[in-house]
Amino acid sequence: MEVVEAVVKSPLPTILGIGGIAFLFLALVGRVGSTKVIINIPAESQKLFARAGIVLILASILLYILPFFVPPQGEVPAPTSTFVLAPVSTPTPTPPPTATAVPATMPPLAPTSTPTPTSPPTVTAVPPTMTPLPTTTQPTLDLEPQEVRWGPVDGREAGICINACDEFIPWIELREEIQQRLLLQVSEVPLGSTVALKDLAGKQDWTVQIIGPSGNEIGHVWFGPDPSNDWAFDGLVRVGKPTVPAVIWDTFQRYSDGSYRKQ
Repeated sequence: MEVVEAVVKSPLPTILGIGGIAFLFLALVGRVGSTKVIINIPAESQKLFARAGIVLILASILLYILPFFVPPQGEVPAPTSTFVLAPVSTPTPTPPPTATAVPATMPPLAPTSTPTPTSPPTVTAVPPTMTPLPTTTQPTLDLEPQEVRWGPVDGREAGICINACDEFIPWIELREEIQQRLLLQVSEVPLGSTVALKDLAGKQDWTVQIIGPSGNEIGHVWFGPDPSNDWAFDGLVRVGKPTVPAVIWDTFQRYSDGSYRKQ
């Protein structure tokens, strides 16, 4: 490698290149001088000059690029990756346990006691004369529709009769029931409205009127009759405006749990 570096650093590559160019020039021109010929190369020698010029030029180029392909002396290409092997630890063999001899004077071990299996409890049969205990059942609530009728129509106090007066609900209870369970379902009745009793043509507590939040009467509640059908009795509850003819807003059926459902 030192010889190659010395040759490359010397003027030899340059000389070879210049000589090659000169040979090529002479091969192409053939002669130098016009009036007085200085150099005259025969045609058969021009091919030889051309080949010599090409060889010299290639040699010059080779000397220039040779150091790039030959690594410097003493240098080792660095490895791309290095694997470091971890030391393998050799497990230390564990000596087998030494058996301790039992002295002749040691008494033998007592036999282990085997637990006595417990027998399953015996089931006492129930005599045929004994009756089993009755099972408790959860009572079910069956809702039933009811017919209602305004009490003062039959000479009773203010309130409603249920199913031909099998049950009577007085006004003090009915008033809260109407305000909390009935009027809240009617969109025409504003929130905060109440109900009150009203006499009609000398008849006491004959009408149930709806009083709005401003204190004015806005409607009536009818228990039993149908104002739009010549006051025919059908046992339903109606809410509407007492005009002539009456305007019914909603019709309800009362059920045994005290609820009102629209018809």
